[in-house]
Amino acid sequence: SFAGKLLLLCTSLSCLTGSFSSIGIDSEGHAANFVETEQIVHYKGSKASFVQTRGSIPFFWSQRPNLKYKPKPQISKSVNHMDGFQRHFDSQIISYGKQMIVNLVNQKGSEKPLEQTFAKMVNSMANGMVRY
Repeated sequence: SFAGKLLLLCTSLSCLTGSFSSIGIDSEGHAANFVETEQIVHYKGSKASFVQTRGSIPFFWSQRPNLKYKPKPQISKSVNHMDGFQRHFDSQIISYGKQMIVNLVNQKGSEKPLEQTFAKMVNSMANGMVRY
């Protein structure tokens, strides 16, 4: 019996997509460096689950390797970002339900354009299932 005892189970799923320099998403909306982590807690007969997913910012961008520690990100100008972006969040909503986005991108310096583009795309998507 688990009565009065705490049981914590963590699971994780990782999926690497894209090439070494291509980071954002692929044409199907799959984010590079995607990781899913689930924590399941069972305590005094009650159960709870918390799922967290993370991955690259879901639009088309890259960082070309060079001799710098952190190469400047390049946002692709030749594709429709919204198609893949929408596919990404549609898939997330189907798999996990309502989305709460926490942005871990440096919001100044060389990553600032990534954050600005991401914020603009989330706002233009206007999806009640996605909160930023």
